[in-house]
Amino acid sequence: MRQWCAGQGNPPTSVFRALNPRLTHTENLRRTIESNEKTIEALQDGRIIGLGYGRELTDPQSVPIELDRLRKRNEELRALVRLEEAFQHKQQAYFRLNGQWLPQGNGLPTDESIAEVDVAEGEFRAAQAEVDRITQEIRAGKR
Repeated sequence: MRQWCAGQGNPPTSVFRALNPRLTHTENLRRTIESNEKTIEALQDGRIIGLGYGRELTDPQSVPIELDRLRKRNEELRALVRLEEAFQHKQQAYFRLNGQWLPQGNGLPTDESIAEVDVAEGEFRAAQAEVDRITQEIRAGKR
């Protein structure tokens, strides 16, 4: 660490990756989704038959309740991942556009970079709308 801070060599990519909270957060969301999918599969296959809540330890009603809960949770997590990815795309598009202005660039943004910003803005608005819809459902007690 001291050598890197002194400008002697560069840290490996894995260090930057580990220090990026957004990347780590998104990866954790994806892992949770994957884990939930495995649990959903086990519930559907009958490998998990009771969850310890309901009238008795293996109450069959607990399985559909848990399936519904996990599916809704994954929908929420996927919406957050989509929003994060859309935000990253939007940020990168603006960085590229900014790079074309003076003094770095020639002062004129290209039609491609402007179109990319428009697409990224649209993706972000759609992802935000999805998160807002889910948030409203949660607040209304529909989830």
